[in-house]
Amino acid sequence: MNFFIDESGNTGDLTTDDAALTFGGQPLFSLAAIGIDDEDALQADIKDLKSRHRIQLPELKASALYERPEFVLDLVHLVVARQFPYFVEVVDKKYFLATHITSRQLLPPVAGVPEDAQFNYVRNIVADFLYERAPDDVFLTFITACKSPSDETFRAGVDALLEFSGATGSRVGPAIAVYKGAEATLEEYQAAVDGGQENAFLDLLPIPDQSLRGKSIWVLPNLSAFTNVYARINLYAQGNLSASQLIHDEHAHFAHILEASKAAVEALHEEAAKHCTRFSDFDFHETAPLSFVPSESSVGLQVADVVAGFCMRYVKDLSISRKQLPRAAHEAYQWLIRSGSPMRGIGINHVMSTGNVAIVTE
Repeated sequence: MNFFIDESGNTGDLTTDDAALTFGGQPLFSLAAIGIDDEDALQADIKDLKSRHRIQLPELKASALYERPEFVLDLVHLVVARQFPYFVEVVDKKYFLATHITSRQLLPPVAGVPEDAQFNYVRNIVADFLYERAPDDVFLTFITACKSPSDETFRAGVDALLEFSGATGSRVGPAIAVYKGAEATLEEYQAAVDGGQENAFLDLLPIPDQSLRGKSIWVLPNLSAFTNVYARINLYAQGNLSASQLIHDEHAHFAHILEASKAAVEALHEEAAKHCTRFSDFDFHETAPLSFVPSESSVGLQVADVVAGFCMRYVKDLSISRKQLPRAAHEAYQWLIRSGSPMRGIGINHVMSTGNVAIVTE
């Protein structure tokens, strides 16, 4: 079985945003992988589906089909009926920033403390709190520290966390966690500076990737989405990946970064246990080759494009824009949720606040 992968929602660096945190009008990102064992048979199914819905497009594109929810619903029914395993990541970009602030500066890894489900649960509570309550200044100072890392910009980011959490009120539990976490981070940083460590602030910021031109790229949602989908596929395949391929839509800007990240997770081995996720497996005993091909030449990629694009737009419209959506759209999304099998890695993983997850899954 081959796994066809495509994404939707501006995939670029989240630190290039303007002061309004609009993310270029695309506040969400999604990635979908569809496992297909016979692409020729799928081609025939899609031809029939297009005929029934009078779709004249030579290539299936989510951007052109979102306003045709009945077609999307039938496509979802087809994926489920053919028992194609599907792996979707839906990422709220502001929440993604909140998780980075939490994991790098408020609740960073601590020697001797396992990053287990309980620790990640606490991190999620703190990230939820930042997402829902923190002013834009908290996110913008963090972005500035990433783009222009220095002692000054790092301290400004931590000061924004202290000011926000200190003003929130001591009776609010997550505010206490934010305040104490920021204090501890500042103390740790000052101790490193006093000890003569140069650029100690870099240890408390996300690790950047490098563009083809050597430019630093910070906080790429498609990177973590891709590696987590790969680990979910590994769980589904029970580690038997040698006969499979990962086929990704062409990606001129980030292909080299995805390839490097894939190699990095494949090399984790005994370190994989530190990546505590219930529905993925980062311990790779076998690997699947990754290739990049144009979507017009692959119906599998076109199906992945429609699923990824539909999920991104549906979640954005429902949880952020709060639009009224047609019944067929609700049914299609609920089919994807209900037909998943989390213990096998199949389904939708929402990297979003708890409140917004409840909105799109209820």
